[in-house]
Amino acid sequence: METVQGLFSTVPLDYVFLGGFALLIALDTLRSGTGRASAIALAFPVAAVLFSYAKEAPFLGSAISSPMLEAVAFLALGVVLFFGIRRMGLEFVSNGMGQPVQAALAGVAATAVVAVIWMHVPALEAFWEFSPHIQSIFAAEFRLFWLLGAFGALAFARG
Repeated sequence: METVQGLFSTVPLDYVFLGGFALLIALDTLRSGTGRASAIALAFPVAAVLFSYAKEAPFLGSAISSPMLEAVAFLALGVVLFFGIRRMGLEFVSNGMGQPVQAALAGVAATAVVAVIWMHVPALEAFWEFSPHIQSIFAAEFRLFWLLGAFGALAFARG
């Protein structure tokens, strides 16, 4: 029992968080196709751009004062964009079900986009700050490649 406990105590919580998110997206993709994974992958980068503009807006910029409030505002914008993009109809599979490879690709791709954007928006560190190892994997010099790879994987998972 101590060896199992020792094994789990050495795994960083970041891997559990990112792996759990990828697994959740993969299971959802198996159930209903890649529509939600694609909506998440599109909503987060758009929210990052719009949020940077919102912080410069005359009335909104002064209303967002604390880092926690910034994080909540960003996540709220991300949720609104998710539902807006979802309503645009990103269903890629005719029968509504995903395949195992498609699900794995969608889960990893959506997780990569969320991790890249999470580390790009400083206000989100109020909720969770990733370990230096994860930060080096998704570092600024690799963000473009992660996003291109993720969007390419989602396009491949489509069909």
